[in-house]
Amino acid sequence: MAVSIYVSNPIILAKAMEVALEVTHSLIKGTEYDDLNILKDKIFNLPDNSTFIIDKKTCQSLVNCISAFKNSTTCNWIRSDFTKKIFEIEDYCLKYLS
Repeated sequence: MAVSIYVSNPIILAKAMEVALEVTHSLIKGTEYDDLNILKDKIFNLPDNSTFIIDKKTCQSLVNCISAFKNSTTCNWIRSDFTKKIFEIEDYCLKYLS
């Protein structure tokens, strides 16, 4: 089963994911990192107000990445619209995984 996620501004989300992945790359396993990088690239190419679908494994990887990112100093320094988008996606995934 997969989760469908709505995103109003994919570019903001993709850029936020790019920062989170850069910060957490040493903490994320190779295949998880690769999967999230592919997802980020797909999101970047979506039009505004789009929906994308991710599977449970990728959803869990995204939650792991965001969780690690929240503990970084960078999380407190990036633009608030970036953190808002990435935390919204985390909420979607956590609801799906619970």
